[in-house]
Amino acid sequence: MIKADKNILFVNQSPNRMLNDIALVYQSEGWYTTLLCGELPPATDGFSEVVQGTVYNRHGIKNRLTTWYKFTTETKAFAKSNVGKFNRIFLVSNPPSLLYLTRLFKKLNRQAEIELLVYDLYPDILTTYAGEVISPFLFPLRYLNRKRLSVASKVYTPSLSLSKAVGTYFVGEVDTIYNWVDVTAYQPIDKKVNRFLRMNNIHESLTILYSGNLGKTHDIDTICEASLRLKSDDKCFLFIGHGEGMRQLKTKVKNNQHFYFFGWQPEELFIHSIASGDVAIVSYLPGAEGYSIPSKLPYYFATGTPVIMIGNPDSELGRLITENKLGWCFKNGDAKALADLLNSLTHELIQPFRFSVMTFVADSWSVLNARKFYHS
Repeated sequence: MIKADKNILFVNQSPNRMLNDIALVYQSEGWYTTLLCGELPPATDGFSEVVQGTVYNRHGIKNRLTTWYKFTTETKAFAKSNVGKFNRIFLVSNPPSLLYLTRLFKKLNRQAEIELLVYDLYPDILTTYAGEVISPFLFPLRYLNRKRLSVASKVYTPSLSLSKAVGTYFVGEVDTIYNWVDVTAYQPIDKKVNRFLRMNNIHESLTILYSGNLGKTHDIDTICEASLRLKSDDKCFLFIGHGEGMRQLKTKVKNNQHFYFFGWQPEELFIHSIASGDVAIVSYLPGAEGYSIPSKLPYYFATGTPVIMIGNPDSELGRLITENKLGWCFKNGDAKALADLLNSLTHELIQPFRFSVMTFVADSWSVLNARKFYHS
């Protein structure tokens, strides 16, 4: 039976396990949870009802924009027919255009609380690499941000730096809740029994992993230059995912025996692919690392994989890594120093970092973070 005062709508075109964890918290408090999404998340047991729309197509800018537009249009249509029954509406900035529907939701249901989880902040993130192109649009887009966020009762982000950026538009307090992972589900997997490595015949002694989207805000040049300085054949790079950066990297390192490339892995294999690295790379162009903490980071740590960051060591992400002994940080372009580390890496050198990352994620980025999103 649906309680009239406990009915929440979650909207996210590409939801992940974390949204399901939040919904499970709401369910435990007696709420009826509805999800409006494109593709189904890996787990749906936290949702009482699931409504599907257009699936996000990440292959090419045209497909991205088209599927963003379709899902946003479907969300507007759903709102006009159903929003009156919800007491709380939880919008995730996936696609980013969902944030511009807040005033429509409020107009259709003035009693509903509007809550926002912001992962992508436009136009701010675009200024990192397209400042001159978008400069004429900055003022109107920032004006719209202030208007749209003004109706929110709560706003969340996954990093302090992003909370600060969102705070320039939102007069209330922006809550920072870091991403998390279920450490009972994601754990280290010995290479001898790792299905992903075995099925792809990867036998190198030490593997350097990148998993996820590799886009225009990621530094691939430093990786390429460092790879040319590797002195042994017992190390390899595993790149798993998609994105414009991935296509560029494939071209740059064509015929380089140290690189393996794979597409997105199915859910049943992801638990092995994310655990396939001895170390993992997170890479950003200057300025881009200031807007978020990578969502894959908790998965790396849960599987005992320390990280090598390429970007600003003084950024939030850089300080997080160095202060908690979660890996190593290198400035953009410092390919020699990165190569020196890679050449010196051994399993014995990595072991203390493996202990640090697993302790950190269990203490600070566990599934308990999901409860921080709940309030009565």
